Amino acid sequence: LFVEIEPLSANFRIKNVDIRVVSSYKVRLEEKTVTVLVRADPKSLKSLDKDQVYAVVDLNGKPKGRYVEPVKVTLPEELGLVKVIPDRVGVTLY
Repeated sequence: LFVEIEPLSANFRIKNVDIRVVSSYKVRLEEKTVTVLVRADPKSLKSLDKDQVYAVVDLNGKPKGRYVEPVKVTLPEELGLVKVIPDRVGVTLY
């Protein structure tokens, strides 16, 4: 019995994805952008709207100070998230 394997999707790198910080304070980010690795078929990537891919650090309700927080990435449905680099960023609220 032979098993046939076909590559259905490949990993792609999306660089310079903007990080948005949710906070009522002023924000200073140590990293302004992240790199996102996604699984997608090339057709989905051709029609990709850059505004549909963004990273969020939610510090809503946190007091002023310095934090190292996880980055959550929002992607269109047809893309699968593989990895975020870096997956945590330093943020200062002031």
